[in-house]
Amino acid sequence: MHHITEVDQWHFEVVCVKARRAKAGDPYSARVDITIVDGECHIEGAISKTPITLSDRKEIERFIKQLGFTEYFSSAIDNGVRTIKRTSIKHTDNKNKNSTQQTH
Repeated sequence: MHHITEVDQWHFEVVCVKARRAKAGDPYSARVDITIVDGECHIEGAISKTPITLSDRKEIERFIKQLGFTEYFSSAIDNGVRTIKRTSIKHTDNKNKNSTQQTH
């Protein structure tokens, strides 16, 4: 999957994804917005009832990598100062962990 796809005369571009941590049918316990701006991937608006874990981050990174990106940006405000962080997505050889399920 890539964030830009062509189907006949239509060009589709993924520019915003809402990701939710939840089992099917259950209320979600965390959410993030993933946006593509000027060819760069950004994670924004992370809200969670519990801390975002390393496992959560790795799952989000797997999705971002499937969109064709090798890095993403995030920002935080600390003491009134906004800082922007660039994160490179590490390569993994575990093919089972990189698979996704599609539902229709």
